[in-house]
Amino acid sequence: MALLLAPCSGEETQRDIRERATRLRNAAEQRVREVQQQVEERLEQARGELKERVDTIREAVDSGREVAQEARTDLEDRIERSKAAYRAGVENARKAAEEED
Repeated sequence: MALLLAPCSGEETQRDIRERATRLRNAAEQRVREVQQQVEERLEQARGELKERVDTIREAVDSGREVAQEARTDLEDRIERSKAAYRAGVENARKAAEEED
């Protein structure tokens, strides 16, 4: 009875099943490619943002080093001037002491 009332023959049903399975597989493969592309795009975007942040940090570190070097040079200059002033003061004090003797 089922064979008489079946809308399609067995071969037609198998063909329909194969075609639907093929369409489903193709749709799934297409979706996988789309998701893969989205993931790759997001990874590329994240890499770009990370590179920008690394560059910003690198610039900040370089700037900090430069400021520290300038501060060190300034401090060394001040120390040298202080030493020179101290030596000049000591020399003047010796001269003054010699003149008093």
